Amino acid sequence: MEYSFHGINECKLDAKNRLSVPAAYRNQLTQQGETELVLRIDDYCDCLNIYPKSIWDKELANIKSKLNMLDKNDRFYFMSYARTVRMLELDSTGRILIPKYYMQQVGLDTEVQVTGLCDFFTIATKEFGNGLMTRGELADETQRRFGNKD
Repeated sequence: MEYSFHGINECKLDAKNRLSVPAAYRNQLTQQGETELVLRIDDYCDCLNIYPKSIWDKELANIKSKLNMLDKNDRFYFMSYARTVRMLELDSTGRILIPKYYMQQVGLDTEVQVTGLCDFFTIATKEFGNGLMTRGELADETQRRFGNKD
């Protein structure tokens, strides 16, 4: 299954901490018959990552394939990585319930920013983007990584 989640969406959680998944994302999920989603706290910044279950299953299998499950350190790493997820269900109106624990872990309030990152999307505070690269920094980093390469 291919997904193409893109763009920044300003959203509000309702009184029960439910997020109405942006229509463009929701349409892709329903067209693929995907109502199960996986929520995971990002390892690098204060946001929640939301994966379609099919994408998460591939990611988890890829990680597991690179580990030796008979090795104590690899096994503990995998347990630590995999245990931080929560299964979510897209309801009939296209909403997902964000558990309070996860909201607290990344400092979410009712106003959030939902950002598509190709095959998954993030939920963060509306101020989250302020901590990312500026346009100029992004241009410089793009040049450093991809420019002038033979």
